[in-house]
Amino acid sequence: HIDAFDPDLVLSTYPLGTAGLAWLIRHRALSVPVASWVSDFAPHPFWVYRDIAMNFLADDAATPAALCAEPDARYRVSALPVTSRFHARDRRVARAELGLRADAVVALIGCGSYAFGDVLNLVRTVAEVSPRIQVVAACGRNEQIRTRLGELGFAADRVVPMGWTDRMPTLTAAADLVIGNAGGATALEAMASHVPVVLTEPIAAHGVANADLMAVAGAAVLCSDRAALAGFLRTVVDGDGPADAPGAAPLGPLPSTASTPSADPPVSPVPPDPPASPASPAAPASPARAEAGAES
Repeated sequence: HIDAFDPDLVLSTYPLGTAGLAWLIRHRALSVPVASWVSDFAPHPFWVYRDIAMNFLADDAATPAALCAEPDARYRVSALPVTSRFHARDRRVARAELGLRADAVVALIGCGSYAFGDVLNLVRTVAEVSPRIQVVAACGRNEQIRTRLGELGFAADRVVPMGWTDRMPTLTAAADLVIGNAGGATALEAMASHVPVVLTEPIAAHGVANADLMAVAGAAVLCSDRAALAGFLRTVVDGDGPADAPGAAPLGPLPSTASTPSADPPVSPVPPDPPASPASPAAPASPARAEAGAES
């Protein structure tokens, strides 16, 4: 298939695909340059390879973790691997489009396309903090969770369960903060939209790795449990809440509720390359993303 397509470059956003491409290169069955665009904040050891031309990471803080996995590989920080539909926009306009409350602190809870984790108790915890909070729960393809959320007993304007939707860019722009448990695509989409990210009780393994690294990098607030999350949300509700001015930026940088080890700023051992050409996938002016699962 690759030979028939005759590409100038293969850019992989899927770990198993990258592994197969690296194998072909090692066995001299592929001469086309290959790059990997790591789709999470923390690079999993199986996502980076020394055989390919470049491994693109989401943040400088990810470089030391990638080097631990594969010291001989080449790395560079690139634009976030999300579609350009996710960007900063007028929050009030986004809320009006969706019919969300203009006077609320809107918390978007996104737990991936299948709503992994204890979503029911997470939504209950957030909603019980204050009647000023409106919870929008993106349940993806998990219809059972969406139905059960509707049975929690909250008013329709307090908890809004959402099924699979193609309106995640608008939902993200409408939120004051995005709450998740994995630090994957939803978190990166929030970052691209300039919406603060809060992570709590991250799912095992790579969810924990994402959450820890995002907290260390200052890219997210990490609340160790639901009690810490509720305490943090009370500080948000007691503060300014949504900005009054139309088009104002979302809530400012949020302090972390989790203690993180001090560390020297990560230093990338990769020397800077010449400026990328306009066709380069790393060009920050044209962020892009493989659309599969982008709206999860």
